[in-house]
Amino acid sequence: MPFLQKLSRRLEVSQHEMEKGRLFINHQKGWLHRLLPALLFFALSLIFCFSLLKDLYSSGSGDWDYFMFLYEVPSITLFEYGQFPLWNPYCGGGISLIGNPQAGYLSPIFIFTALFGVAAGLKIAVLVHTFLGLWGMWLLTGHLKITGPARLAPPIIFIFSGSYALHIAAGHIVWLPATLLPLFFLAFLQGLQSRRWLCLAGVIESIMFYEGGTYVFAYSLIFIFVYAVVLAIGKKSLHPVWVFTLISLLAAALSAPKLLPVLELLHNHPRPTGVGASVPWDVFFYFFIDRFTGLERSLNGTGWWAFGSYLGVIVIILYLFSFTLFRKHAALVIATLFILLISLGNFSALSPWSILHELPVFSGFQVPTRALIVFCFGAALLSGYSLAHLGKQDSSRSRLLVSLIVLFILCDLLSVSAPTLSNAAKTLTTPFWNNLRTEQRINAPKLYRIPPSSSSGLLQTVPSVHQQFTQISIPFAERNAHGAWSNQYLPLLQNTGVVDAYETIPFERYIHAKTDDGYIGEYYLTGEGSVSLKKWSPNKLLFHIMSENKDRLIINQNFDHGWRSSQGHTTSHKGLLAVDLSSGDYELEVYYLPKSFSVGICILLITLGSILLVALGQRITLRKT
Repeated sequence: MPFLQKLSRRLEVSQHEMEKGRLFINHQKGWLHRLLPALLFFALSLIFCFSLLKDLYSSGSGDWDYFMFLYEVPSITLFEYGQFPLWNPYCGGGISLIGNPQAGYLSPIFIFTALFGVAAGLKIAVLVHTFLGLWGMWLLTGHLKITGPARLAPPIIFIFSGSYALHIAAGHIVWLPATLLPLFFLAFLQGLQSRRWLCLAGVIESIMFYEGGTYVFAYSLIFIFVYAVVLAIGKKSLHPVWVFTLISLLAAALSAPKLLPVLELLHNHPRPTGVGASVPWDVFFYFFIDRFTGLERSLNGTGWWAFGSYLGVIVIILYLFSFTLFRKHAALVIATLFILLISLGNFSALSPWSILHELPVFSGFQVPTRALIVFCFGAALLSGYSLAHLGKQDSSRSRLLVSLIVLFILCDLLSVSAPTLSNAAKTLTTPFWNNLRTEQRINAPKLYRIPPSSSSGLLQTVPSVHQQFTQISIPFAERNAHGAWSNQYLPLLQNTGVVDAYETIPFERYIHAKTDDGYIGEYYLTGEGSVSLKKWSPNKLLFHIMSENKDRLIINQNFDHGWRSSQGHTTSHKGLLAVDLSSGDYELEVYYLPKSFSVGICILLITLGSILLVALGQRITLRKT
């Protein structure tokens, strides 16, 4: 009997150990199952971004110079002068930096530029966002119950579409927030079921805004709003609309330090644009099937990057087939179609684009086809549903067919989008009109290189940016001297402002360049006193004033109501920043701090405090229960 008892105990122990082994193996399999898609997406991201990553420190054509400039200015302000970036004195005599909607330095992108330098940091940010877009779409398709090989199709179609690749190649860093749309949409869908997700959705939405994605951000909100409205109609409940509203209000509060200055700047310097014409259907179809990968093609003077959205014939067929699934996915179908209608432009007085263009902020939008990146998002999801429907027989043949289709789509899209990024380092070309087949090139010098030692950052200082600040004017013939649409990054590294710098906001420029006949100096008094500059920085100027009578200090920068002074009061002198002074011998500090930013910080702190209190209250309630 003792022998049998010992044997029984050993068998129980062995069985228990075997069960633990099975659980361990199953756990490892589950862990590998979750890791493999991430590894695949990272490998695809490397392939897609290879042409950018192989030369991290070179500039790019198109708008690369402009966005490198927009990220270098706050880097210099923060790391060289120890100030929070608020004012940009290097662009056209000065303009609000915190109010520039395309300045994304308050976003995670700035971490990469601060660590690796602007040129390398932006390219690494492209790689990271590409991965996030693929991974986020994978998580979203899992939530939407698109299973099997079909689940891979939406991430591939969305991120490797021509729209994303062409904009990044053209230097449009503000298109990176598009890769966060899958995570934003997923958080919104989860928020419909649980309030715990509302905060995450608001955070993601605010990050999209902080990254400067003006067009992407606006069209993403429209897409989800239309989806919520259609869903509310179908469920006969306003719950989806209320969820969207709460998320947007939370995002507005979280992004208030930037949102309020942006609204202020756009109010003071509106950019009204014409509504334009409609896009012809025969040309519109080519946007999705034309494999052309260059940046040279233009339509009506606008670059191909604003139109091209290559998806391929197979994806278009899958998208059209999804209309047969309308009853199950009506909200997604209608939201995607609505964005497509916006992209068609002014085809009617009641077209979505024409109506939107009458609204504030949207009145300054140009080129309706910039909404196509959001259309590609919806089309990718619907194509995934079509493939899932095709493989629902759960047979080996159907799964093999779907797998082959997904593989073909991957190869097809990568063969177009990956080479497209190589155009970022090619010679600039001039636009041409009303001809989709002609190419006209101009000769341009090679792009410049910016190693980490030349870019201000967390671990690097640049002595040249501490030279005496001056304003210069660049002749028109030299503005494209480095193969880009602007030429203001290299002057910035010499602490030089460019009077005729490129900027999409139409602000007035009153300053004088050093070579102008009317140039008196970067600062001077209108009376007989004397002034000397003790310290210069982008946000703050320190002067020593000696004057026996009241006087006025004129600073060769544009006036803005956000300027303050330690004595006297700031005012406008023929559009220039001026300070009315009292007599005496004293130091005067002139600094930029807009009220809109201060109010925004207060709103942010109140919001964060409220979120913390709600979270603590819920935690206490859970403990009691």
